[in-house]
Amino acid sequence: GTGTLYCFEPTDYAFRKLMKNHGLNHFTNIVFEKMALSDRNETRRITPASSLDTVAFSASWDVKNLKSKRHDAQDIAFKTLDAYVQEKQLAHVDLLKIDVDGYELKVMTGGAETLARFHPMLIIELSECLLHYIGDRLEDLLNLLERFGYAFQPVYMTAPINRERLLDEIKLRQTLDCLCVC
Repeated sequence: GTGTLYCFEPTDYAFRKLMKNHGLNHFTNIVFEKMALSDRNETRRITPASSLDTVAFSASWDVKNLKSKRHDAQDIAFKTLDAYVQEKQLAHVDLLKIDVDGYELKVMTGGAETLARFHPMLIIELSECLLHYIGDRLEDLLNLLERFGYAFQPVYMTAPINRERLLDEIKLRQTLDCLCVC
């Protein structure tokens, strides 16, 4: 197609891995950004063990060898989705795939104007416990998305479900990939 894919990975390890995977393919319509999307524009120094709110970055660190739990601190650039869309002058946003291990509310809060303007389809991971680690609540994320008119459909179902059933599915599975459409 003619679309452009924007990929975000915040840590050195995850970004190198992303670029290695890109090297295995020949796509030319991808923009790679070494940053994290969040609810504010800032740079923070983090390590995997600095506090519970860095658990969202655990998949972004090379922890396979586990010889040492210490990792070098990294400066991570955080930007709001709205600021990114404005900076890149994007004419439309059709789909957001968000699996940020607890930062989902922060990404959506920082993208409120983008949600209101474009109503993109979302594929988002929902997890009460991961949001809790970051200090956020699942209810707040669902409320935000519902305010923008989103309906929730677990990816393994063929139709949207109501909020009560959605909460039951999340509780049962602990984490749930969900398609959200206005």
